[in-house]
Amino acid sequence: MQKQLHRLRAELDRLRKREYELVQELFDVRAAADIQSQKIDMIVKMQPVAVIDCLPLELFSRILHFALSMTSQHEWRLHPRQKQQLAGVSRRWRDVILNTPSLRSTIYMCPI
Repeated sequence: MQKQLHRLRAELDRLRKREYELVQELFDVRAAADIQSQKIDMIVKMQPVAVIDCLPLELFSRILHFALSMTSQHEWRLHPRQKQQLAGVSRRWRDVILNTPSLRSTIYMCPI
């Protein structure tokens, strides 16, 4: 009985030591992840902003509407996913395309 109790306590000590090591490793990983996140944020802030992203929302949506309306029916058949492609450029472009009623409500139909 004493031998078994000694083994169980030894195993418990081993498990607690391993737990401490894992918690320490978790803290180290979190600290490293925070440092990486800060580096990414710093690099993103240093990148120049495209001039088109500085335009007021209304003007930008009108430019997109104009560009899409200039597409002829023939070109539209060749590029039926033009809005989807433009929406993939950036988060701002997607938001403008999906949230501007005049861009969202255009329906192009092609014969089957």
